[in-house]
Amino acid sequence: MKKLSILFMAILLMFVTGCSFGNKANSTKGVKTMTCTKEEIDEDNNKTTDTMIITYNSEKVLKVDETTLSEMDPSYISMAYGLGSMFVSMYKNIDGLDASMEMVDNNKIKTIFNIDYDKLNMDQVRENLGNITSDADNTYSSNSYTIERFQENFLEGYSCK
Repeated sequence: MKKLSILFMAILLMFVTGCSFGNKANSTKGVKTMTCTKEEIDEDNNKTTDTMIITYNSEKVLKVDETTLSEMDPSYISMAYGLGSMFVSMYKNIDGLDASMEMVDNNKIKTIFNIDYDKLNMDQVRENLGNITSDADNTYSSNSYTIERFQENFLEGYSCK
């Protein structure tokens, strides 16, 4: 069950990073990417790997493409997939956000979140996610995160290059 908690924490992290940005026009001048990875191994020796590809310019983070691959006991995979799929379905029909989940082999779940902050519709986020967004409302007033601020807030424990 700890693996299920880690999976939902990863999904929540993806949501929080997505809710912290505004909808300003994208400038392609000086666009860079940074790849950050974090691996954790639980007490049952199951590995979770989270990889974020962050696209940014000198002013702000523009996009985050995040993939989480979580290993778990095969006896829990169907339950974890079912619960995770319900959570991921809450992200459907939100402009600027694409979320999916799939089972890999008999012991892994792959979760993908692609967030384009220039297209992200915060009204749709609030409508689809309801109470989940209420705790993060203070972050909506921030129009953008610099890459430095993004690293401080969301990339603790990640190795970036």
